[in-house]
Amino acid sequence: MKTIVRLFAAISFIAAVVTSCGIDNPESVPEGVVRIFADKTTIAADGVDAVKLRVMYGSEDITSKKTLTIKVKGPDSGYDLPAGAGSFSTAVAGKYTLSATYYYGGDIASDNAVTVEATPVETGRYYQKLLGMQFTSVLCPSCPSLSSTLREVQAKYPDRISVVSFHVSAMGADPMWLKMCDTFFKSVADTDGLPAFTFNMRKNSGHIISEYSKIVNEMSRQMKDFPSTCGVALETVVADGKADITVKITSEVASTMKYHVFLVEDGLDYDQMGAEGGYVHNNVLRYCKSDSVWGTTFNGGKALEPGKEYSARTTVSLDSTWNPARMRVVAVAMTTSDGGTSYGCNNLNDCALGSSADYILSESAK
Repeated sequence: MKTIVRLFAAISFIAAVVTSCGIDNPESVPEGVVRIFADKTTIAADGVDAVKLRVMYGSEDITSKKTLTIKVKGPDSGYDLPAGAGSFSTAVAGKYTLSATYYYGGDIASDNAVTVEATPVETGRYYQKLLGMQFTSVLCPSCPSLSSTLREVQAKYPDRISVVSFHVSAMGADPMWLKMCDTFFKSVADTDGLPAFTFNMRKNSGHIISEYSKIVNEMSRQMKDFPSTCGVALETVVADGKADITVKITSEVASTMKYHVFLVEDGLDYDQMGAEGGYVHNNVLRYCKSDSVWGTTFNGGKALEPGKEYSARTTVSLDSTWNPARMRVVAVAMTTSDGGTSYGCNNLNDCALGSSADYILSESAK
C-alpha cells in the first residue's frame, strides 16, 4: 500500500512540475504530443524582461510554425501571441498561464501549461492614447456606419483614440488608396472583409465591424492588457512645401522601440457607396514614413535609457493635392511583447500639421 501511495505521489509531483512551469526535457516529448517549455518562470512586468518559449511536437521543434497558437491567460483576460512568437513579456503584473495548440490535420492541444509570474514595476507616468485602425473603401456600402460609430466613441472618450483610416483595394480601385494600406490590412486586420477596425496594430482586437460596445470594450481591454510605458511628444513645421517632423520619446523602462509617422487628412469630398449625396472622408492616410508594418527602428535599435528623451526627425514633401491646413501628424511609439515577431502601439501623440504636442501626463503623475 505504501508503495502505491509513493508511486502516486511521485506521478502527481511530476505532473505538477510539468503543468506549473514546463520544466522537462524537450527532447523526451512522446511522438504525437505537444508540449510547451519556458526558460524561466518569473519576469519583471516592464514589457522588456521576457520568457523564452519552446514548443515541441514529439521530437520536432514547432515554435516558429505558423499553425501554432500560444494562448496567454492573464490576471483578468486572455489573448493569443502572434504566430511564430518565441517569447512572452508583459507590462502588467500578475500570474500568467501559457499553453499551446498546434494545427496538424486538426487541433492538438499541449498536454501541459507553463505558469509565469510577472512582478510589479513602477510605470504609468504617461497618459495612454490608442491607435484606432479603420479599414475602409469608397466601394464598401457598410463602411459609413463604422465612421459614424467612431465619431460617437471619440465624442464619449475625447483624446483617447487617434484614428487612421486605411483605404484598401479589397473591393476595387479607391482614389485614396496607398500601397501600405493593403499591407497593414493583410497584416493586422482580423478579417478579409470590410469594414474592419482594430487597435494598436494587434490582431487580438477581434472582428469589429461597427459595434459601439465592441469598440469600447476592446479599448478598455487594450489599456488593461497593454499599458503604456513611454510618452510621446511632437514638433512639426511646414515651410516651402515640406513638413519637418520631430518625434520625441521618453521611456520609463530600458526598452528598444520602433516608430511610425502617419500623415492623415480630413475633409475629403468623394462619393461613398452606401451614403446618399455628398460624403466627407476624414482621417485618410496620406503618408506613412516606413514601408514596413512594424515601422522604423528608433534610436538605432539601442535600448532607451529610462527617463531620458530621444528624438527622430523626418522631412516629408507635401503633395500638391494635399491640404496641409486639414492634416494631422500621428506619431506612434511601438514595442514588442513577443521577442520581435510583431510590434504594437505602446503610446502615441498627434497634432495638427504645423503645430506641436507636448507629453501628456496621467492623472496620477500630475
